[in-house]
Amino acid sequence: MNLIGLTSEYRRCRNHIACALLLVIVHLICYSTVFSQTDSSVGTQIIQSVSLRSIENAMNRRNSLESKPLPFTMFRDFSQIIGFVVDSTSQDIVLLATKQTGLPTLHPDDFIVGYNNVFIDSNPPYCSLDPDPVDINEMSQITQGAKESGISDVEIVSEWMFRRLKQEWGTQKVVIEGVPKNSRFACKMVEVDYHMKKISLGITEMDSITSYIDRVAESGVEKYIKTGVTESPISLTRFWFHIELPPEEGGTGQYRFPTFSEAEGIVLIDQCPIVLLTEQQLLYAKNKLGNSRSSDRPAQEFADEFSNRFASVSRIHSGYAELENYFRLIAMLRAMKFKKCYEKANWQGEPSFTKYRFTENETLADTVTGLVNLRKHQTEVHRNQQHFEIFVCPVVCGGVDMNFPITDSQFSENRKEDLVALKQLILTARRADSTGVWSVPVPDSLLRRVLP
Repeated sequence: MNLIGLTSEYRRCRNHIACALLLVIVHLICYSTVFSQTDSSVGTQIIQSVSLRSIENAMNRRNSLESKPLPFTMFRDFSQIIGFVVDSTSQDIVLLATKQTGLPTLHPDDFIVGYNNVFIDSNPPYCSLDPDPVDINEMSQITQGAKESGISDVEIVSEWMFRRLKQEWGTQKVVIEGVPKNSRFACKMVEVDYHMKKISLGITEMDSITSYIDRVAESGVEKYIKTGVTESPISLTRFWFHIELPPEEGGTGQYRFPTFSEAEGIVLIDQCPIVLLTEQQLLYAKNKLGNSRSSDRPAQEFADEFSNRFASVSRIHSGYAELENYFRLIAMLRAMKFKKCYEKANWQGEPSFTKYRFTENETLADTVTGLVNLRKHQTEVHRNQQHFEIFVCPVVCGGVDMNFPITDSQFSENRKEDLVALKQLILTARRADSTGVWSVPVPDSLLRRVLP
């Protein structure tokens, strides 16, 4: 071939190469555009997926004698647990959660504690701050002493009773069941419960929530204006966090919660409402405390308002968001156990995390300081042309109770087609069986249909 022929051949090759490069560049640009739109556009949200098999493998690789802590990245962006997928092809179960801006993510220690509770421990997670019955008996004596003193000056009597109550209302016993006492899970339950009790007694102010102690004072004034009768300034009420109860158990829930949607190996949490429940307490016999049959309207109003504001409170104090995720974690794991998901995933046996070593070594005290506060309320009673002043010193107890059943009636297949589509998205996004953590962009329209 002569020089001219070589030159022409070279030009043709160069043109082909240029065209090929142009096609590759155009393809990459198009791919990048599609990826960008899927990952960050307004029309999608990210579902975070974590392989339960990868958690087991990570534990086994770290130490055969004593499991070391899981890396924090395992549950990165696990802000709100929403359910799980059974991946029978990979013999795996995939845990699912959404990322919520401003909310904390699930701590690995908390996942292990929750898992061990559902699959090993028979007692549900529970905490309570219990008063000493001797202190309750002393409260009655303080009230009786004030009546017998003959002192008519309300200011003097109220200050005397408040001082005595602070002296006698000592520590409250910390009771933990279902989870290790010095676990992060247990400490967080107690922390949130104690914070709520400070709000109830007006020690900690919370916008949009009227404290229980203020409601008691206002109720006392209303009763005196209507009847001329005053109530004891000291009372004891129990508040505790729980899933909303159905009507047959004294609750206001339309269903037995939590509720789930399911279809062909995917289960999502529909509703898992966390509420504050209340009961008035009485000293029935010497040093014996029990529930009162009489209603406590101020306590019920406070509990209802706190329940309705739970989501907004969670944005201010992250501990409440973590507590809600604990409830959702236990609900998800109980649904897994109830549906026998290990069998459906062809998983031989169940993973054991009993040797897990916590990343955070917590120390939970045996007691906490009992909370006491005083409220005074003044008003003019026109009926008798007199000035009336009331003072109240209510005290509270209670805790967190995650005792709730899972039954067939709590599962629905109404969203079957959409759930199957979501499951396919999640499993398709998994690059390989060994992939332990991956993010899945999901269209808003689909997510709204599967998550009420």
